[in-house]
Amino acid sequence: MLNQIVKADSIFLGEGKAILIEEFGKDYGVYFSILSAIARGKTSRSEIENAVGWEIGGYLTKLENEYEIISKKQPLFEKSSTKNVRYTIEDNFFTFWFRFIYKYSYMLEIENYESVKSIINRDYNCVLLTDLGT
Repeated sequence: MLNQIVKADSIFLGEGKAILIEEFGKDYGVYFSILSAIARGKTSRSEIENAVGWEIGGYLTKLENEYEIISKKQPLFEKSSTKNVRYTIEDNFFTFWFRFIYKYSYMLEIENYESVKSIINRDYNCVLLTDLGT
């Protein structure tokens, strides 16, 4: 399956970008930055804002409620509604795409497919364990 995903003529490589640009319109760069930060493990609002470099409250709300791409996770018995909130990408396709395809797009542009495959093989199980909270 990986050989079909990471190859020169794979539609998968550009699919994430095409879908999101169509959905987000001219603001796609902001949303890409936010989703990329979440995919890299920056899951609190302050971590995301530090990674992106500006206030993102309205964008997070739209990503969660309008586009339904992310969700808020909060400890069950947490008293404050904002403390310890973590954001996750809910769509498995976008989680994979941002963690491996978008992040390593510079390698794909120079057709270094074998290196990207090696990175995915090396890191994919770690990503699954992190997502499952183990």
